[in-house]
Order: sequence, then C-alpha cells, then structure tokens
Amino acid sequence: MKQRFFIIIGVIILLVIIAIAASASGPKPATGVFGKVYTITVNADVGVASIQITNQNSPSTKPWTILPSQLPYNFNCTSGDTISFNASAKEGFVFNYWYPNSGMPYSSNPYMVKVQQPLTVTAQSKPEATP
Repeated sequence: MKQRFFIIIGVIILLVIIAIAASASGPKPATGVFGKVYTITVNADVGVASIQITNQNSPSTKPWTILPSQLPYNFNCTSGDTISFNASAKEGFVFNYWYPNSGMPYSSNPYMVKVQQPLTVTAQSKPEATP
C-alpha cells in the first residue's frame, strides 16, 4: 500500500514538472517539425528600447520581448521557420534599419525572415530629427 502511494505521488510530481516546463516563456519550435536547428543572434544599438520576436511557425505565435540588458540575445529555431523582429526606439530616437548578417540593410520594421542558416540581426536607430 505504501509503495503504491509513493508511485502515485511520484507520477503527480512528474506531471507537474512537465506542465511547468511546457508553459515556460520564450521561443518554442513548431511541434512535429524536424529539420536543422540554427542559432539566431539579436543585437541593437543604444537607441533601441526593446525588440519583439515572433516565430510564425510556433504553436503559440505570441511574441516575446527582449530588452537591451539581454543583448546580445541568442535563441534556436528550425530551418524554414519564419521569424519576425520588431524594434521599438527609445525616446529621442527612431528606428532606422535592420542589418542581417548579409550586410544589406532593411528599413522595414517588423523585419521578417525565413531561416535557412544561422543568422545575426542588428537593429539600428538614429536620433529623432528636431524641428
């Protein structure tokens, strides 16, 4: 009887741990998708207040927010995932460009990319024009 009680308690504890791990925030790879896993690195200059990242292929497409104190920020995703990066500028600055590791600047914000290789993106801001 005691042995059965401890087994039941052990199973309950295991289920609680699994539930907590499944609800953790941050990027979640799409379930059932198998492919190469690539590391994405996000950077920003001094005028960026925050960056929201969304994996469009994740079961939960809720964005997560990265603050300057967390940069550079690294996360993994699966080849073929579409990732969206949206930068917000600090007061006195405006968003300028996204610089991916290709070196070609992109002025669109949010910046969306389909991951096919490791990627580094940097958000650049510029001082707001004064009248």
